[in-house]
Amino acid sequence: MLNVNYEHFIPFGYFKLQTKNIGCSRTFIQDNKAHLSFMEILPDFRRQGHGSKLLSETEKILRSQKVSQISLLAHQPYSSSEVIDFYKKNGYVISNKQTELYDDSTKMWDLVQMHKILKPNT
Repeated sequence: MLNVNYEHFIPFGYFKLQTKNIGCSRTFIQDNKAHLSFMEILPDFRRQGHGSKLLSETEKILRSQKVSQISLLAHQPYSSSEVIDFYKKNGYVISNKQTELYDDSTKMWDLVQMHKILKPNT
């Protein structure tokens, strides 16, 4: 059994466009490190910069909590690079990659561990 004792849990942070929630993120913090466990933008609002803005705001909150590094585990269809390219564009680097790891009956999936060093607010 995995026993994770996180000091802080930042529940879903909602990202609004005018009055509509269009995305959210969730992170866990332990010591000075965070794990982005979930982030999503509604399909109709993707590819418009909202994901990068949500990620940037999430990182800003983490910096205010003295977090120095954030990690995530991305999953994407095998041979696709859309998800990984998004995080790379936002400064994340690959820590580990496992290709063709599991099959959901329609396609194979890759799991990619990524991280980013967060510079302190100035």
